[in-house]
Amino acid sequence: MTEVFLGSVESGQGSSGLARIWRSFLLGIRTKGVDVIDSHFAMYGMPFVMGALLRARLRAVQPPVVVVHFHGPWGDESAIASRTNRSIGLTVKRGMERWVLGRAAVVVVLTKVFAQEAARTGADPSKIAIIPPGVGEFWSQRSSEPVDEGSVKLLCVRRLTERMGHERLIRMLHTMNFRVDGRAVCLEVVGTGELESHLKSVTQGLGRSDSVRFHGRLSDIELRAIAHTCTAAVVPTLALEGFGLVVLEAMAMGLPVISTGQGGLSEAMGPWARVPFLFSLQEPDSLHAAVRAVSIPGRATLGHEVREYALRHTWEQVARRTLDTVSTKS
Repeated sequence: MTEVFLGSVESGQGSSGLARIWRSFLLGIRTKGVDVIDSHFAMYGMPFVMGALLRARLRAVQPPVVVVHFHGPWGDESAIASRTNRSIGLTVKRGMERWVLGRAAVVVVLTKVFAQEAARTGADPSKIAIIPPGVGEFWSQRSSEPVDEGSVKLLCVRRLTERMGHERLIRMLHTMNFRVDGRAVCLEVVGTGELESHLKSVTQGLGRSDSVRFHGRLSDIELRAIAHTCTAAVVPTLALEGFGLVVLEAMAMGLPVISTGQGGLSEAMGPWARVPFLFSLQEPDSLHAAVRAVSIPGRATLGHEVREYALRHTWEQVARRTLDTVSTKS
């Protein structure tokens, strides 16, 4: 039977990247009694796996099984953020990704779309397992506060980066005059990132500071409190969306979701991966139709349906499938 060591490699925030990589390598060498290494990020996964494999070789023992959770191509995400596809840094990141993927007994992805992305990035297709994520009970707790039907509040929980599509969403809502069916539309933005100042500047320039509220980083409790006052959630991703766990979390709270359907978003949305719940950031009319679809008065039935769908995705199922997959493939 496979024994799994439940632990983690601390990122060591505040120290340099090289220092954190070195710390991960040393921890890999020192860690003993480990049968399975589960890597979620190449920056720390590669040095830790290298250290663990070196320890196994020096001691002439069975090396640990390497499981890689592929959430997205690190190098390509960085290329979009930096708006360049050629640099030493990108070459290093892509090399680290390929090294880790090449040593994996199992590569876990969340959707069919990212199974293809993992293979393109360097994973052996025969070692890829598709295991969708779950949603915690925390998000399923109901609120007794009634939603204000006089306005439409859209919740957007995303890192403020180029590929997440915030600016295009704000500009498209601006073309709608931040209104639908005579009701005001407000965008509640939760998250931080390199585009935070730029997005606030764009919002001010459009004269929409009263319609777009930036909340920054929030605790889960604070986020849930805001979510319970909202009408729906919006996910305007432009590229490289592996799944979109925010979709399940929003639905678990009874919030219908509208999205671009990019990457794995369509798989995450299930039965609602269709027009009008899917919209294009190139077509203002499609966004208007999507907002209208999730904000019609008396939408309680839709909220109940999305909640029931989300709560069928449990972390217990994810854990069981992951262990079964590792046991089978290793």
